[in-house]
Amino acid sequence: LAGPGVSDAARGRIEAALSECLPDGLALPGSTVAALNSAECQRYREALAAAEQARRDERAREVLPLLGRLLESHDGHYQAFKEARGAVDFDDLELGALQLLRGDEALAASWAERFELVMVDEFQDTNPRQLALLACLERENVFTVGDAQQSIYGFRHADVEIFRRRRAELSRRGAHATLTRNFRSRVPVLESVNEVFAPRLGQDFAALVPGRPEPGGPPVELLLTDMPGWGEVPWLARGLPPAPAWRHAEARLLAQRVAELVAAGEATPGDAAVLVRAAGDLAVFERALEQQGLRTLAAGGRGYWSDQQVLDLLGYLRVLANPLDERALYGLLAGPLVGVSSDTLVLLGAEGRSPWTVLTESGPPEGVADDDHETLIGAVAWLLRERERAPLLALAEILRRAVRDRGYDVHVLALDGGPRRLANVHKLQRLARRFEQSDGRDLRGFLEHVAIAAEAAAREPDAPVGDDERGAIRLMTVHAAKGLEFGLVCVADLGRRGRTTVPDLLVDPSGAIGLQLAALDGRPAQAALDYQALRERRLAADAREEERILYVAMTRARERLILSGAANLDAWPPERPGAPALAWLGPALLSAPPATLREGPMPRPAGALRLTASTAARVGEVLREPPATGSSNAAPAEGGGAAPFNPSEPTPLPPPRTVSYSALSAHARCGYRYYLEHVVGLAAARGRAADRGTLAHLALERVDFDRLRAPDPAELARIAAAHGLRVGAAERAELAQEVGALAGSELAARLAGCARTRREHPFSFSPGPGRPLIVGVIDVLGYELDGGCLVIDYKTDRIDPGEELPALVGERYALQQEIYALAALRAGARRVQVAHWYLRRPHEPVLVAFEPGQLEALAGALGERIDALGRSRFAVAERPGKALCSGCPARDGLCSWPAAMI
Repeated sequence: LAGPGVSDAARGRIEAALSECLPDGLALPGSTVAALNSAECQRYREALAAAEQARRDERAREVLPLLGRLLESHDGHYQAFKEARGAVDFDDLELGALQLLRGDEALAASWAERFELVMVDEFQDTNPRQLALLACLERENVFTVGDAQQSIYGFRHADVEIFRRRRAELSRRGAHATLTRNFRSRVPVLESVNEVFAPRLGQDFAALVPGRPEPGGPPVELLLTDMPGWGEVPWLARGLPPAPAWRHAEARLLAQRVAELVAAGEATPGDAAVLVRAAGDLAVFERALEQQGLRTLAAGGRGYWSDQQVLDLLGYLRVLANPLDERALYGLLAGPLVGVSSDTLVLLGAEGRSPWTVLTESGPPEGVADDDHETLIGAVAWLLRERERAPLLALAEILRRAVRDRGYDVHVLALDGGPRRLANVHKLQRLARRFEQSDGRDLRGFLEHVAIAAEAAAREPDAPVGDDERGAIRLMTVHAAKGLEFGLVCVADLGRRGRTTVPDLLVDPSGAIGLQLAALDGRPAQAALDYQALRERRLAADAREEERILYVAMTRARERLILSGAANLDAWPPERPGAPALAWLGPALLSAPPATLREGPMPRPAGALRLTASTAARVGEVLREPPATGSSNAAPAEGGGAAPFNPSEPTPLPPPRTVSYSALSAHARCGYRYYLEHVVGLAAARGRAADRGTLAHLALERVDFDRLRAPDPAELARIAAAHGLRVGAAERAELAQEVGALAGSELAARLAGCARTRREHPFSFSPGPGRPLIVGVIDVLGYELDGGCLVIDYKTDRIDPGEELPALVGERYALQQEIYALAALRAGARRVQVAHWYLRRPHEPVLVAFEPGQLEALAGALGERIDALGRSRFAVAERPGKALCSGCPARDGLCSWPAAMI
């Protein structure tokens, strides 16, 4: 009672508590258990606990002003930091807007009057500050839409009670409607969702009513992986990121099940998703799927910026920017772009100077092996050369040169999941190009931009493999999947334990405060003030939100839903704070209690039980070793070339949803090039000729057919500078002359006489039921007065003076003509003429006519070409040549044809 820091008020409360249970003269009988359990002793213990709590509360009240000053100091420094950089964060936007509207009634009224109706979507995710902003604008004209069952953003201070209070208020006024019909999911999915969540979400739960007429369909599956015994499987962790053995087993079992469904035609990879609660577990499931031969696209997980290939290339850029960055230089030397041994790095570090200074002034140190000695000399020469050229090159070009010159693309393709890894390399080039377009050609600025993005944990999704992501299984967190839908949804890692920790400082909107007092003597922290009650309230709210998160995950499925988790099937986890979702999900889905899930003994490690939620039927799943997967690229042949990619059996591909006409044409000309560019995702090479072609197309887009006017050399110079195109003055003058001749041709005059014209006109159509969309862009589309269409396709190719253009067009572009004609005929054209118009011979356009009677035959032929993609052998072209092979990514050692022929 006389301890330091105890106020008179606290001392009085402690004395009063003790006096109530310890009257004068109280004596406890010695060594008597009954006396220790007596009512008097119980009151004493309660009073002692109250006294200790009172003392903790008193200490906490002394701490609160210190916390307040700490927060004020942090806020002041943070505000000064932002002001010095002229920056605001999202909180500033909300707080500043609210301060303006509350501080100026006339201003608030003028803004409110601007909006006839205000609609707020996802209203269940509103926080109190956002609600206050809405209140400043509302004139009884705010229309809110939301679903309390999908409120999953508590970590952003969203309060579902805001939604519930507004719903109750609108209900009293007769201004509330509930929409329960679901047009996304099939009946078995909705039945399982309703069965699971109706008892858990209580009276507020709105059961979903099927809006799709078909009642059948595959059932919901519960895939239960038994936790014990997996340490006995020698290959279980092979090729997978570190994780507990049972998680490896679950990932492999789920991947095995998905592969079975894909092989049976019951699921399509591009319409499938694996959802997890925590991004850190994505990598395990991603690699397990890839080892089953399935393409993946991860949004999150290990994070794009920590992908090894991205780190390799960013390390190279850092060395270009500053070779004295020792960490970056050592990483570059050790990595695949250079590749010296660890012993060499040790010898280099033992010199006691900057490794770059050592290499440029003294050369490789003594004792370095001969192979590494030559490698280091070549690497230094390469880096000096690239550092000199870097200021003159685009950022994406710097990266492309490194990938090409050091054979990095071949190295990446040889790794497991090579196409996906190479797609991430290409994505880095695109990000560099995008940065340069917005911020200029600034290598150090780009590296700073990347560092900020990585430090802020900006979760860039891994790049899709190929031209699009429709052939890959998506992997993402449940939060990232909100608002999306998939034919097959796998909700995985349901055996993961929930959170049981809360912050040490808790503040309730009502003003209640609780905190954990840390002790300097190593004793556990002690709860003070209202901490215990606030903690229990927070844990209960977190548990309710976890249920809603699972609700969101399950309702992403259209056709089939797989729920996957690991548990000890002999000792089902009890439902309590921090228990995995499987603890209550299993009993809710299955008619049988968890203890009776086994039908007799199941030898370990046999795998898992697959149960259908509607019938509780059991299927034993035995885990099988995944098939060996190799890289997608061809094996190197003798002499540094590569064996032709011409497998004896067709290579199956998932059916695409969209196909570009350029991809179909590429496939017809060279299946191998199509494979590299449109399946693997290798980028076509660009050179000065490509820059000239790009400038030519930009110039053609600016031809004024009404006035028959073309851009002059000065305008072409401005266009080239704006797009970073390397085209000399002489070439620009020649190009202006050619475009001018085209603008003065007979075909240009015909375009001038059209009722209307469209440039860069996009189109899409399907050649028949069940076929993918054909997509493309027409250079110029002219609508003629008689109802016909004139389709123009510019050609900027170099052609020989004696070349027969009709034969050339018929050989190279017949498919393109048919697709253009089919698009126009499908749009209702009475007749179509497709013109291939060569810039170098503008007075000799090649025109081919099509009539509506050809529509059916054209569609049938196109459908057969699309079907051929799915059974293609991707054979190398029979007749290579400069026109066909220009820019092909296989030219750098990946093609079986000799370099002289390509």
